[in-house]
Amino acid sequence: MSQRRRPLAALRLVPLLVAGLAVLLPVPAAAAAGGGQGAWLPPLEVEARFVGPGTYNASALDGSAVTYDPASVPVGSRATVREWANEWGGMSVRLDLEGLRPRAVYQAYLGAGRCTPQPGTLGPPFEDNPASGVYPANEFFFATRADATGAARAVTQHYWGISTGQHARSVVVLRPGLRRAVACANVPFRRLNPGW
Repeated sequence: MSQRRRPLAALRLVPLLVAGLAVLLPVPAAAAAGGGQGAWLPPLEVEARFVGPGTYNASALDGSAVTYDPASVPVGSRATVREWANEWGGMSVRLDLEGLRPRAVYQAYLGAGRCTPQPGTLGPPFEDNPASGVYPANEFFFATRADATGAARAVTQHYWGISTGQHARSVVVLRPGLRRAVACANVPFRRLNPGW
């Protein structure tokens, strides 16, 4: 979406690609708290508790979540997702997970569709430019490791956000080395900046 992009020289935060993962520069305290000059609309925060596929209601409201692999994301574990318009005029998302396997590595991305009862029917990732393919700088990608208590946090920021006609409706959780998603949470991500 070239009409939404800013010159690279104007950016103060640029995702770096290292070994295929998005490595982000430190987040200023104001941005991490959800503030900043680009906060056109109030931040969005959604909390969800993961249930098993047998009890997940595919027509449930936003804030519902399903685990496909209870060994990785146990039933009863929780996700908190916060979205805000950052001070660079783009979109930031923070993912907090609790109740995971201690010290295990996790990844996640924003999904264009809602969660489904089975991981094989999940939709594609939300991308800034779908025509350019899937890679970390073109999507909201997270990489994190749970601590000794099973808690994990990751923040991803971009100088772009959800534009007209685009949709981001979920957070899909992955485990490196597995060929499918291990969990999914429904989140009604919004277009926070009317200029996007």
